[in-house]
Amino acid sequence: MRLLIPVKSYLTRNAGKFELDSDGLSRWIGYCAVGLPLAMLYGVYIGWPFGNVCFASSISHFYYTRGFGDIFVGILCFIAVLLYNFQGKKQIDTHCATVAGFFALGVALFPTAGAPCVYHNQQARILTDMPDKVTGVFPEFFMASPWSGYLHLGSAALLFIFLAWYSFYVFASDHQEVKYRTTKGELTDVKILRNKIYRWCSYAIVSAILAIAILPKLVGDAWWDRYHLTFWFEALALVAFGAGWMVHGRAFQALKD
Repeated sequence: MRLLIPVKSYLTRNAGKFELDSDGLSRWIGYCAVGLPLAMLYGVYIGWPFGNVCFASSISHFYYTRGFGDIFVGILCFIAVLLYNFQGKKQIDTHCATVAGFFALGVALFPTAGAPCVYHNQQARILTDMPDKVTGVFPEFFMASPWSGYLHLGSAALLFIFLAWYSFYVFASDHQEVKYRTTKGELTDVKILRNKIYRWCSYAIVSAILAIAILPKLVGDAWWDRYHLTFWFEALALVAFGAGWMVHGRAFQALKD
């Protein structure tokens, strides 16, 4: 799948020139977003070649797991680069995607605070073991400082808010273009369906964020953590985010114009 497409050069007669393919960027942003929680689940249940890692309390806490912490950072950095280079139909859309890219980079570079699991023999980056068999407490000298946790949380929240807005408004607002309308001036059935998907993806992202912020206080932290619900709601938000961008990138034949 290409991220670069050839275009005609107006500088010299035969010189080649390339520009970024916005549909290709959209598809790869979507693939990476959906692939992130799947990669962490692979680490929990299969683990090869690094070995199995514990089921961390959130996707962000996989930062501290052996091998898969580096995969977590790598995927987020790749998403950040793609968002930074995304070109929207309007200048404000491009600027917002760029800002979202910086927030994705913040999520990757500022680790969340707290231990990933409540097990003995915690595994840590980079490819090292940090056993603590006496108390079972994650070694404090390896944990992120509180300010890093705040920056991580703020970057993650703002990233998802930007992406929810992008799905709800930006992707669904190009209905003015002639190619999305029938000869009678009505929106095509495919465009109507895509707009519905964009908005449902936005609703899913916002619902997941609100659930993580509110529900632990209602059901109790112990019950919430027992079923790894922060992880699953974060996964829901990432899959919704990825699905919207894949649809925008025309990854599905049935949703193409």
